[in-house]
Amino acid sequence: MSTDGGSGLPASVAADVAAVAGVRESADLVRARTTVTDPIPPPRVRGRPTVVPPLAVTGARGAAVATLVDLGAAGPPVSRLTDGQIAVAAELAEAYDWPVGTRLTVRDAAGVQSLEVVATYSPEAQVMLGDALVSPATIRAIDPVAFVSAVLIAGPGPVADGLREAVADVPTARIDPPRAYLTGPGGGLVFDPMLLYVFLGVAIVTALFGVATTLSLSVAERTREFGVLGAVGAAERQIQALVRWEAATVVVLGTGLGVTTALGVVRLAQVVTDSDLIAARLPGYALPVIVLGAVAVTLLASVLPGRRAARVPVLLAVHRE
Repeated sequence: MSTDGGSGLPASVAADVAAVAGVRESADLVRARTTVTDPIPPPRVRGRPTVVPPLAVTGARGAAVATLVDLGAAGPPVSRLTDGQIAVAAELAEAYDWPVGTRLTVRDAAGVQSLEVVATYSPEAQVMLGDALVSPATIRAIDPVAFVSAVLIAGPGPVADGLREAVADVPTARIDPPRAYLTGPGGGLVFDPMLLYVFLGVAIVTALFGVATTLSLSVAERTREFGVLGAVGAAERQIQALVRWEAATVVVLGTGLGVTTALGVVRLAQVVTDSDLIAARLPGYALPVIVLGAVAVTLLASVLPGRRAARVPVLLAVHRE
């Protein structure tokens, strides 16, 4: 359950929702922002001090969050989260060198307070929980007027009717399944992996046509050469292998240039923005996928040009010359 507006949900909503028959667990998420004043990572870009942006902090009962959100290895320590402790998104912990056990000094309404990092959670959980998770008392110390932005609920499908009755007098309340909350107004923006696969598919098809066109033009311009090779006894498979090797050369050079350019652009963006959160991190499966994709493009793109080159008649080759 979340809100359509920016004013948040009334504090009483969490209790009303928890009292609905069939609700097994609920956690009200209180949102606030705070600034980390210590430790600040050493300069990493052009000698400039690293700037840590304000953290989007969520306050909630750790035990409830660990039940409702898939936290992986971070689940047990988050379930025991108490005042004076904080769980941080893994990407931020890595970027700013905040391993488990680090003490972060953050600003609150009374000045500053020290929080110990007890867990780091995945990017998937970060979409739901924000940059950091603290206890309800800690979030109130950071921002006494922070509001409830969402209530996570676990229960069977029919419980939705009871939830609608519980929030009937709250016009801004919205009851959503998890994915609708993440992608809807007021929720986080989830990058759909399918979109990435679509882009990869388009890139591979484009590369396939590009390599095939290049090879076709090359074969057309070298008709005499392939005809002479056939005349001196070269087998069709040998000529086709020659075309495949040419295709492999084009693909390898193109792949290397593309990967190098991409890494260079990321590095340039990191330098220009002075951001430690922009980094070129290739997942472990990236290299095998790139290699297999290059092999597939090479084989597919060289089929027709290879056949055409292997079947050039000697007389036609001489005539074209």
